[in-house]
Formats: sequence, structure tokens, C-alpha cells
Amino acid sequence: MLQQSNSAGEQMFKEVHIDGLDGRVGAPQMRELLARYRSLSLDGSLPVQADFNPDQLPQYSPNLAIVEPIGSGDYLYVHYGRAIFENSGVEMLGSKVSQWKSEVGRFFCEAYDRACAERRPIYTVHRAHHAIRVHLWERLVLPTRAPDGSIRLVVFNKPREYLDDLLKTVLDASPEGILALRCMRNADGTIEDAMVITANEHAAETLGHSVADLLDRPILQIMPGLRDSSTWSRYLEVVGTRRPQRFELSRVHGGENRWFDVKATPLGDGFMVSIADVTTLKVACQELEDKNARLAQEIRRRQELEGELRRIADVDVLTGVASRRAFMIAAERGLELAAEPAPLSVIAVDIDHFKQINDRYGHNAGDKVLSAIGWELRQECRTGDVVGRLGGEEFAILLPNTTLDSASTIAERLRERVSTADILFTEVTRISVSASFGVAAHIPGDSCETLLARADACLYRAKKAGRDRVVATVGNDAALDRATICAA
Repeated sequence: MLQQSNSAGEQMFKEVHIDGLDGRVGAPQMRELLARYRSLSLDGSLPVQADFNPDQLPQYSPNLAIVEPIGSGDYLYVHYGRAIFENSGVEMLGSKVSQWKSEVGRFFCEAYDRACAERRPIYTVHRAHHAIRVHLWERLVLPTRAPDGSIRLVVFNKPREYLDDLLKTVLDASPEGILALRCMRNADGTIEDAMVITANEHAAETLGHSVADLLDRPILQIMPGLRDSSTWSRYLEVVGTRRPQRFELSRVHGGENRWFDVKATPLGDGFMVSIADVTTLKVACQELEDKNARLAQEIRRRQELEGELRRIADVDVLTGVASRRAFMIAAERGLELAAEPAPLSVIAVDIDHFKQINDRYGHNAGDKVLSAIGWELRQECRTGDVVGRLGGEEFAILLPNTTLDSASTIAERLRERVSTADILFTEVTRISVSASFGVAAHIPGDSCETLLARADACLYRAKKAGRDRVVATVGNDAALDRATICAA
């Protein structure tokens, strides 16, 4: 829960937290003390004060104060660490808290009262006015049990030090607007607002205020419209997730619409915002994007036109595979690259008894079969393979980087796929077909014609051997060289 005083002559920033301390405590030593306290109170009872005796905790002693309740809402300092005195310039050992005739003294008493009443740790943050080199103090108040059963408060005090002149110089030298904000929470820990604790001139100018107007003021009072915006939701998400966010937003500034690059990062129980005016860059990028979009549209139009012309020339309209011309060009290129370790194979395909299909069902049925077989061949082949229709019911498949054995395996899969294809001609007529396959692999000195001729010779042997099968060879004469026959 955050409280703020704006009494005459004094402005005090202060917070008191009793929940979610792990995410709020800053100093490592303070986190260690909190962990020690919890480990000693696992049974629900208060730890004994002796477990936090400054003499036994030399690493913490300079920042420890031991406070004894003395009645009437007042407290006595029975131990006051040396580091506290050196940073504050005030020696309070043996003194009462009420001797601080200021808002700070009242704030301390209220925090001590609450720690005694609730009997659990309290974390506070307040802005220092009397300590020149200290901007903020963070304090962990731990209620413990004295030997007589009364409460003793162990208070760890740690200044958050910084040099005002150096910080101001760094902030004002930044080309970006910078704001640091600390969350303002209600009693149940919900963030209701965020206090501006640091701001540079660039940020003040962007928000339309002076730096003095921004400091120690809730941001939602400065910018009421921020509460219902997606920007505020992003800030809350940064605090909740502890992950930074970066986004762009636009707002009217100086009578014109401006664009800002906003970066929000977690900072303690709050967040830091840096704001950069990117309007000039945004406008230039938009103009470039518009030009690129027009250029891309024109390129796409030309590519579509050129692609359609190529498609007409390179694609067999009926089957969707490469035309004879396109296949032969691809084969020529493949032969140029075909050399160890980059083999090349070709498969010749012919639909069995295709004339009978035309005679029995008509040419429309024949066209349906050709289209279906072309689709089946394309589905089975890999990226980089080229399927072409050489004429009539004859197809060929170019297989780059493929040995004879691998090509034979592919051909057998194609044969099985074709033989099991169920081609729907009419609602009541289904046509089943088979095909014969000849496979040849590239050998030195091959041309397109010689490679295809060997594949055709193997195809002829497959036809002669009964059709619906695969014959493969590597030699110049399929009838003489080793042949692999894969029959159905």
C-alpha cells in the first residue's frame, strides 16, 4: 500500500508493504534476512530476538536497528547501526522515535505499530529529506520475541544511493524521454496508479508538462486517459511478468500527429519508460513502403503474366505435368550436372492397353485417365523430380541425384500406386488401369536421346514380359545388359 503526504513545506514519498515482499525487497542482505526470519518461524511463532543479535550477525549489524516498544505508540532505539548513522547523519541510539518531529517520525511509528499488530514482516520505502546523498531508504521490519515475551523489532535499513547531479546529467543527455515510476497499490496489493519518481526534460516535453510538475505525482492524475488505454495494460503486464515490452503509439503533439517508440522495463516495484519520437523515420518508412508496395504490385503483375506464358509453353494442360519441350530442357540441364557423386536416372512410363480404354469408353474417358495418371505420378515424386508427358499415353520422369537402384524403387512405388488408383469416370463407371515402367541410369557420354532410348528399351521389355511391371538396366542395350524385372 502506498501513501503520500503533501503537507505544507514537505513532500514525502512513502510506501508500506506486507504482502509480496519477495518481489519488492531490493538489497540482497535484506532478502537474506527475510529468508532467515521465515526459516525460524516455520511453526507460526515469532523468532526470538537473540537470533538477530547484531553481535552475532556482523555482516548485517551496520545496517540493523533494534527497536523496543515503550508504550503510547512510541519506540526506543536500543541498537542503531553505524552505517545508518553515517548515511543519515542522525544518531538515534537511546532516543525515541517520537523525537523525530516530522512526517518521517510519524511514518516510522505507524509502520512499527503495524508490524507489532500483525506480527509479520513489513517492507517500507520512503524518500529521504535530511540525508543529502540518499534518495530513497528501503527498510525491512521484523517483529521478534524478547526474553520476557514482549516484542522487539529488528529493522534493516538500506539507502538507495545515487548522485543527483550525475543522474540528472545522464537523463538530460539522453535523446529519449525517460520516466521512472513506482507502483501505487491498495490494501490488497492491486496496482491503482504509479508515482513518477524520475523524469528528464525530453519526457516532460513529450507529456506537455515540466519536470517539477511530473515528480512525485501519480501518472494517472497527469494523464487521466491513460487508465483505459492498452498502454496502461502493457505497463501493468511489465510489472506483473517482469519482462520488458516495446511498442509504438501515436498521439497529437504540437498540433500534429506524432509517432513514438516506447520501451517499458521492470524497475523494482514499478517500471521505467523510455520514449523516442520516431515520426520522421515513420513517415520515411511509410513512403518507402508505399513505393515498394507499388513496385511489388507491378512486379507481381509482370511475373504472373510471364508465369502464365511459361505455363502455357511448359505445362501439359490435360495432365498438369511438364510438356515434352519443358521435360527435354530439364533433361538437358540434368545431364550437364550428372556426374559422380551426382547421378541421374530416368523412368519411361506407358499406360497399358490405353487404346482399349478409348475404344470402350470414348476419348473423354481416355482424357480422364491421362489426367488421373499425371496427378498420381506427381504425388509420388519428390521436389526436384520432373514429370513430363512425351505424347499420347507416354510419360517420363527425370530423377536428379538418383541411382538406378533408387530409381527402380521409385518406379515400383509408382507402379503400385497406378495399379491401385480408382479413376471415377461417371457416377457409375470406375476405370482401373496399369502401367509399364522402364528405368535407365546416366552413363558417361549420354545425351537425352540415348538415355531416353535405353529407358524406352526397358519399357518395351516390360510390355513384352506381360505389362504392369518395372524393368531397369544400366547398359547400352537393354536386351544384353543386367536387367531387373519387378512384376506385379
